[in-house]
Amino acid sequence: MIDNAEATFIVHATLVSGGYTYRRGAETPQWGYLVGGFVPEIVLSPEDFTPEGLTNYATMNAESLCVPGRYLGTWRNPDTGNVHVDVSTHELFERDARAIGIIRGELSIWDCHRREAISLGEWDRQTAYEAQTS
Repeated sequence: MIDNAEATFIVHATLVSGGYTYRRGAETPQWGYLVGGFVPEIVLSPEDFTPEGLTNYATMNAESLCVPGRYLGTWRNPDTGNVHVDVSTHELFERDARAIGIIRGELSIWDCHRREAISLGEWDRQTAYEAQTS
């Protein structure tokens, strides 16, 4: 799914910039929203966040990552230094991304245009619940 050179680049980019979104042969989305939690994430200490570990995770999730609109995502928690790795889906509309994020139990979604996280709070959880029950 990713080779060692790609994994090395992603590890470096994550540690320098705090996160990275990757899909072979595709540019990082400049619009829409990324929602994590498509498959279980892994959380690695900075010492364990290696190209080999990233390649192994991508290989384990190759079936999920080969579908258009799905990306390998990394995020370094600035408080702990730990790196979260998961498979994200690209959603066009904020409302859809918020609802999917709530259903997946995510704490936030990523706004690709503004390049910032959007926290999913109690209002979102109530809205998602109402949408599911109506």
